[in-house]
Amino acid sequence: WNCFAGRPNGLILPVSYVDFSIPLEAMNGNDQLTTDYHVAAILREGVPLLLEKLAQTPRNIGEFSLGFRKLLSSYLVHYTNLNTDVGLDRWLRKIGYANKKISFETLQSKNVSTKDAFLRFLIDLLALAPKQKIFKRESALDQMSKFVFLAELSGFKSVYILVDRLDEKEPMSSSSQ
Repeated sequence: WNCFAGRPNGLILPVSYVDFSIPLEAMNGNDQLTTDYHVAAILREGVPLLLEKLAQTPRNIGEFSLGFRKLLSSYLVHYTNLNTDVGLDRWLRKIGYANKKISFETLQSKNVSTKDAFLRFLIDLLALAPKQKIFKRESALDQMSKFVFLAELSGFKSVYILVDRLDEKEPMSSSSQ
């Protein structure tokens, strides 16, 4: 029940992993798919959801020390397009900041005087982002473990990953056998 999307007080971060077109194309090219690919796909979906939760309930922002802000900023840089003007602007509109006239340029300028704790947090993350370009390769397990910890700092008790629609694509569908 707490897993439904759009429930700001839910205790579970629901991350959907439902687009398998890229892995299936790679399989057709005889490329090896690694666990790292799947973890990256999950994190591309999960990081924006985690940030959206912080926008909805910013009381947990204080849990993020500088080290955890650097980690979240690193995930923002490597798994999302939220450190780009178009990506961030679209995402801010999606989560309801369109009416506040906030954009990537205003956040990058750091001259935003706002009482909005989430926007101040986002400004900090964007300021840290250029320093996070170098990404230490870690195992898929370490990457997911750290993401789950970031989710816990954000107020979630668990992260559920919904893997669905796998059987809707060739060659995985039952009709192709």
